[in-house]
Amino acid sequence: MNKQEFLKRLNTNDDAKMDVIKELKGEKLPLVMWGIGDVGAAVFEYLTSQGISIDSIWVDNIQNEQNNYNNVEISSLSDITKKYEEFNVVLGHSHYELGKELCTKYSQIKNVYYVFSIHYEQYAPVKYEDIECEADRFVNLIDKLEDNKSVDHLLAYLNTKMTGNSEFIFDVYEMEMSFFKNDIYEVMDSEILLDIGAYDGDTIREFLSKTKEGKYNKIIALEPDDESFVRLNKYVAQNRMKNVVTSMLGAWNERTDLKFDTGNEQLSSVVSSSDNAGQNSMTIYADRLDNLFFEPVTLIKINYFMGVLEAVQGCEEILKNYHPKMAIDVGFDIYNVLLLFEYVNSLNLNYKFYLRFNRAMSSTFTLYMV
Repeated sequence: MNKQEFLKRLNTNDDAKMDVIKELKGEKLPLVMWGIGDVGAAVFEYLTSQGISIDSIWVDNIQNEQNNYNNVEISSLSDITKKYEEFNVVLGHSHYELGKELCTKYSQIKNVYYVFSIHYEQYAPVKYEDIECEADRFVNLIDKLEDNKSVDHLLAYLNTKMTGNSEFIFDVYEMEMSFFKNDIYEVMDSEILLDIGAYDGDTIREFLSKTKEGKYNKIIALEPDDESFVRLNKYVAQNRMKNVVTSMLGAWNERTDLKFDTGNEQLSSVVSSSDNAGQNSMTIYADRLDNLFFEPVTLIKINYFMGVLEAVQGCEEILKNYHPKMAIDVGFDIYNVLLLFEYVNSLNLNYKFYLRFNRAMSSTFTLYMV
């Protein structure tokens, strides 16, 4: 694909653009949010900050939920359909593909809305000019991708980021995937997993569910957020897991101290400067993982926003010596996918590059390297 062909496949049609905030402000029907996990909390915070009220929260398992969230009643769908003759729905979970069928399945639901990008406050659409400026780099990436599916997913991602319209993702999305269950590689029962950004052990749980009988060789789990680190260790201890190393170390490309926004669960992150540090920021110790871990790592997973390139740069010797499989979330902005591809490709380690949506939303866009 040349530059002209690439730019031609970017959708600049105004009819494709979706301004969710503008659409919702023009609605008079009650607004129901479906889901109230981490994604739902982020959607709720964003919509209320824009002056949009959520009238009810719909959950599928009402017995497992509290009665309200920020003074908004949590109800089952059956109760909501009794309460409102007609209503709109905004997705508050990451299974966006499920929203496509709602209007067909339930006549009382008139419109379904998706906040196309909600993690790390990346709410604003990307400008066409920003992508155009990087066109040569995107073309170089496309030329190195292993399959046409990766190309289609990249273009769907860029068009979604540019227009705010998730339909581009729906057009290419095939199935739910994860770092540990995908169509790129198989997770073996002899893996040495390097989990960079282990949160409370959620991805370790998923990893164990995808290995044969939960078997593995070793897990190295890094999580700088203090509250999440406590829950991570509690999970490891309660399950009496063997050969698991946990650390609050920050993964970086040099030995240094970093400012880190903590206490925000899955959205905790390194901050770009002290000026951007929040009230709950802390200083963490960071280093090259090459300096600290010498096991033959077979799989690396990373899922956060700032500092991903620096973390991978700090694993250069691990990549050279052991050629681990890698799964890295690059959906939070349009630049991480370029930076990571260009760096790993420059090492001349014969990595193969794939791009997939793990779920039908832009922030689950993932770079797989094998």
